[in-house]
Amino acid sequence: MDEIAILEEKIEALIGYIKKITEEKNYLMEKIAQKDAEIENLKLELAQLQDEKSVVKSKIGEILQKIEQVGLGSPEPTTTQASSELPLKISKEETSTTGF
Repeated sequence: MDEIAILEEKIEALIGYIKKITEEKNYLMEKIAQKDAEIENLKLELAQLQDEKSVVKSKIGEILQKIEQVGLGSPEPTTTQASSELPLKISKEETSTTGF
């Protein structure tokens, strides 16, 4: 009879373990569903921000064109120009005082 009692205890322990794992699985599935919804919301927000960026970039381009048409454009190089495009004027006096 002791063998049957031991077997019964082991079966009850297994049933408890299965219930615990099933509850954990359900919790994790719910958490995954929440994260999936969060990902979708973030994707929508990213798309909206990219659209806004495109609109702002376009409007800035239009404003810069209008400024250039009026002749108010800066003769100085802009920060977007490469350093190789910057004018370099070094006089003989500058080179002798700087050691070049």
